[in-house]
Order: sequence, then structure tokens, then C-alpha cells
Amino acid sequence: MISPFMLMPFVENAFKHVSRQKHQRNFISITLEIRDQTLRLNVVNSIAETASRDVANVGGIGLKNVLRRLSLIYPDAHSIQVDDNGSSYSVFLELQLFRERTDSRLQHLSPHNEQKT
Repeated sequence: MISPFMLMPFVENAFKHVSRQKHQRNFISITLEIRDQTLRLNVVNSIAETASRDVANVGGIGLKNVLRRLSLIYPDAHSIQVDDNGSSYSVFLELQLFRERTDSRLQHLSPHNEQKT
């Protein structure tokens, strides 16, 4: 299970900070995959040549909060790479997903385990 609103700030930042210049290619690319209990999110967006670098330097409040949440909720089970190459900004996130543990005492409450009479 993925913690609520863990991925949304990365997508929101791409739309907030994408370049809007007529003389350059403007784009947003979002890729999400889950394979072998690992979630991989890659978000890339073009940035204006004169864009503020506070977000690129992990200075945005939203990004700082997500990084803090990742450390608290997924300690030693995540990696993140943030890159600014001058014309695009990218975030690559990997999360190790774990199956939810089922409490056997509550298992009988599940609608899938109802006894037929």
C-alpha cells in the first residue's frame, strides 16, 4: 500500500514549474510502474531558462515535506534522485512496497471471508 498523497506533490510540481516558452519544447513526462514489489515513479518536465532554482535545489516546502514523509514512512525502503540539467527537471522515486499484514483476529470481518449458511 502506498501512503496517501505521497506521489501527488511530484506531479503537481511538474505542472506548476513546467516551462511555457514559445521558443523551446515544453513537456511533462510521467511514468509509473510496479514490478517485483517496487514502485518506480519518474516525473520529468521542461523548465524555463530563467526558472527559479529553489525547487531544483530541493527548496520547495512541498518537496521538503514529501522527503520528510518518505524518511518516516519508508525508512530504508526508498530512494529518490532529483536532477536539474538546465533544460529539464526530473524526479525518480523508488519505493519498496510491502504486503499489508492481515490480522487473523479481524480476518473474519472481511466480506470475502463470509461464511455461507
